[in-house]
Parts: sequence; structure tokens; C-alpha cells
Amino acid sequence: MHRYALAFLGVLAGAGITAAQGVDASRVHPITVPIRDAGTLDLASRTWRGPHAGARSSTVVYDNTCTYWGGAAYVAIEHCEDAYDEGRVPSTTSPGAPPGAEDQNRIDGFQIAYCTHFPTGTVDIKVSWWNHNGGGCLTGTAQGAIVPPFYNGATAYVDLAGAGLPGDNQGGGNLACWAVTIDLSNTPNGGFCLESDGNGTWNGGGDEFNWAFQHENPNSVFGPNGPVIAAEPLVAPFGACSYNLPCGTDLTTGAPCGTGLGTIDSLWDNIDGTALGGPVNPATCPNGTVGGTGCYTFGGWPIHPFASLWLEMTSSGDCLPDQPVTYCTAKVNTQGCTPAIGWTGTPSASQPVVFDVWAIRIINQKNGLLFYGFQEQAVPFHNGWLCVKPPIVRTAVQSSGGNPPPPDCSGTFHYDFNALIQSGVDPQLVAGTQVYAQYWYRDPGSPQPSNIGLTDALRFPIGP
Repeated sequence: MHRYALAFLGVLAGAGITAAQGVDASRVHPITVPIRDAGTLDLASRTWRGPHAGARSSTVVYDNTCTYWGGAAYVAIEHCEDAYDEGRVPSTTSPGAPPGAEDQNRIDGFQIAYCTHFPTGTVDIKVSWWNHNGGGCLTGTAQGAIVPPFYNGATAYVDLAGAGLPGDNQGGGNLACWAVTIDLSNTPNGGFCLESDGNGTWNGGGDEFNWAFQHENPNSVFGPNGPVIAAEPLVAPFGACSYNLPCGTDLTTGAPCGTGLGTIDSLWDNIDGTALGGPVNPATCPNGTVGGTGCYTFGGWPIHPFASLWLEMTSSGDCLPDQPVTYCTAKVNTQGCTPAIGWTGTPSASQPVVFDVWAIRIINQKNGLLFYGFQEQAVPFHNGWLCVKPPIVRTAVQSSGGNPPPPDCSGTFHYDFNALIQSGVDPQLVAGTQVYAQYWYRDPGSPQPSNIGLTDALRFPIGP
């Protein structure tokens, strides 16, 4: 059984992050083979081509590839846990914003690096992104497993199972380490839309995106598997190698490398079926972990590797104006969950299709409603953020449903916005109109005077 090399930080819900408390060094493994460039996988066609990097005319907006000064290393993670990291892509309002910065980014490619003992073609990795999901160590909030976005509010989800990811070409059991570039430019919408600074504007806090890595291969079969550790701050200032910023030089390989802007020396580990702080449920994670769900470091940089993971992202520019996108910041509710808004379908003034504007991680059995307007904003409101600028139109009250009491986060909301558009009730809802929408709901116990919860917001244009 392989154990974590992460030091548990004793995170309690709502209590923040405390000092590190001990290290299990057996879960950080030295990389004793070269990190090889596997080339580029076109995700749409599942075909491979040449070495690194998708669309090279794209801008590198985030680069976190510098390995630890004491030697390249990776962290072994079990198939039943997800490693959440953070970073920042600057917006045009960021202090010292680099040339080429946008307020949203069409992410058309990304690169991850991992080490595995599994054979080529059997390596199974899943990756998700969120515009902002709590920032560094998720502010102590437990998360769900990496699954398609409808279930966990992710901005994007990429399942690489069956894509032929490289591993041990000798049939399994030998260490192999790879950097793999995923080209999203031929997928629908040419990739996914990631908000700069978390919600499209610099706020001076809460400006990070979050992303998560899951390795579905059990360590007990061939040996430990997991992502490569990166972000060595000794080689260059944070943000190196993105936009026009000079790269650092990797102290292990001598290659140019980046030090991801906005990343910090801690990592969130989310274990399936395990509450914040443990104990581990053997039914969902039979090989176990140390400490349970919570915030970890690799023992404290610089004596130990910086607690961050290899990731590079490229952007083809601003997001297409005709695509829905989430923005703004949700209010953490009294159950410690961050609600999330999302959508399924296409907004249309005439097509007989459903455009479902939904919300998840809502307090169960509580009333709420979707409200909308025609301009966005992000202003403090009842200990959260009001993301729609008045005048505001409210839709009908609905119940979140979910489990019976006691309270938890099993509630959801759904609203078919196309039905409203096509009803003609609101003459402002016509083709070409840009709409901004957000959910409000009851959250008893939330700081007075409100007792309300708020999701993030959704911006979408009405199509013909």
C-alpha cells in the first residue's frame, strides 16, 4: 500500500489552513527516467501527432513546468482520489497585465505530465477546470469526484480514458514519465472558456482558477502513478514563460520552464466517499490514504518540493461571443459547499429545444429562484456577490428538492430558459440579446441579515 508524501494541514470546515503537521515522504517519488515528450493528442479525432504543443500560434497563458531544484519528482495518488491545484491567468485589469491578456480565454490546448507503471494504452487520466472554486486549497471546502461538469459544476472536463496515453512500453511495471499535450482546437467551440482572474476581472483576492487531476489506475497493480511536481520558485518569478514573460531554466533538465502564476505551496486532496479530515472509507478507497480529504503540502518548500502540479495552457484568444460562459463568484453555503450554475442545451428564440439553466450543491429542500438581467457586475451582496446588474427580472420560485432533512448539499435547481424566451412574456428576450442570470436560494443560518445563498452567474446570448 502506497502512502502519501503530503503533510496534513489540519483543515477544518470554515477554519482555514493551519501549520503543517508531519510528512509521509514515501509518497513523493524521484523521477529516475527522462520525462519524455509524447507529442500531441487531437482530442476530437483521438489521433496523435508530432511533439509538444497543440496550436503553436496560440498564446501560452499559464505555464507551470519547472521541476524541483533537488531533482524531478512525482506524487503517487490513488485511483479513488483527486488532486486539486490552483493558478491564475491575468485579466486586462490585473496590475501589470502582460500584452495579449484577455478577460476570457478560449483554452485550445493544455499539457500535463505524469509518471506511471501501467502499460501504454491502459493509462486512465481525467482532468477538470473551474473558473474559481475556492482558490488555494479550496478554502477548506470538500469537493466531489472528478466527473462530467453537470455533476460538479466544472467549467471543463476532459476524460482521456481510451485515448492511448503512453505508459510503460515494455508491458507494465517499469517507471515511465511523459509530458502529453492535448489539442482541443477541433472540439466543439474550439476548446473551453476560462475566465481570467477567476471571474473576468482583478479583485485582489479570489482570482485563481482551480483544476484537478485524477489517475484512475490503482497503485497496487503495477506500482505508483501520479502527476509530476512543478512550480520551482528558485528559477524565476511566478508567471515565468507565460505570455511574453521570460522563462526559467529547469535545474534538472536545463530546458526552459514556467513557474505558474498564482499557485501556492499546498494541494487539496479529495478522497471519494471521505468527509473533510477523514477517516477514509475502505469501500470507496480500499488502498487507503493518510489524513483523509484535506489540504496538504509536500513538507514545506524549499526543503521539500513545492506543492503544485505540472500544467501548461494555451489560448486562441477571447471566447467566442456566441457561447454561454460562467462568471463571478458563488457564496459558500452553511454546509460548506460552493454552489455552481451551469447549462445544458442552446439558448434559442425559435428552436424547439431545452436550454436548461441548472444549479448544483444547493441546500436541500429550500426555496429559490433564477433571476436575470441584461448587464453583468460583481458587487458585494449579503456576504456574497450580486453578479447581475439591476433592473433584475425574477422567475418563479422553485424547491431545490434533494434528500430529506437534515440539511446537506443534495439540492438542485433547473429552469428551461428557452420556454421563457419563446413564451413572449418578456419582450426583451429576443435573438441577439445577451442575458446574465444567477440563482438565489434560502440558506438558514447564513450570516445575517440575509439567510440567503447565491450561485455564480451565467452569461449567454440568445440565438435565432
